Order: sequence, then C-alpha cells, then structure tokens
Amino acid sequence: MAAQKEMQNVPQSAQTDSHQDQHNAVVSLVLGIVSVIIPFLGIVLGIIAIVYSKKQKKIAPSGMATAGMVLGIIGIVIWSLYLLLIVIGILAYFGTLSPNKFLPKKS
Repeated sequence: MAAQKEMQNVPQSAQTDSHQDQHNAVVSLVLGIVSVIIPFLGIVLGIIAIVYSKKQKKIAPSGMATAGMVLGIIGIVIWSLYLLLIVIGILAYFGTLSPNKFLPKKS
C-alpha cells in the first residue's frame, strides 16, 4: 500500500524514464538467456547481450544487465567449445588429425 502511495507522488515522466532506463538491461537479459539455449546462433546473441549490458551499465548499473552479460559470456563459451569439438570431430573423421601423421613410425 505504501508503494502505491509513493508511485502516486512520483510524476509520470519520472516513472517512464525509469522504465526506459531498464530497456537495455531487459534486452541484455533476454538475449543472454536465449544465447545459452540456442545453438550456434547463441554466439552472436551472446555478443549482442554483452553490448546491451555495457550500454546499460553506462546509463544506470543494474542486476539484470550484469546477469545478461554473464549469460551472454556463458552462451559464447558453451557454443564456441561445442563448435570447436565439432570441427575437431570432422577433422578426425576425415583423417586430418590421424595419429599416424604425428607419431614416429615403428621400426
């Protein structure tokens, strides 16, 4: 009840400004979550989440912006490692990483 009274005393323009200030934080958080879930596209979305998080931190630091940055970094790391493992698997399958090429021949 007290929160409603406080919100009634705050001018409408100040209320909308605080919501607009959080826009980058919300975008960063959503993109960070999606970057962890969606394969391959998660790398790009993670980078975008980090950019929006940094923008938000310049305006007004918030926990959502920090969470978006952390999730964006996690998404980038997860899908980069996954992509690296796929490339190594493909190279190994086609014999490019054959142990015979790297180990000395037995006499």
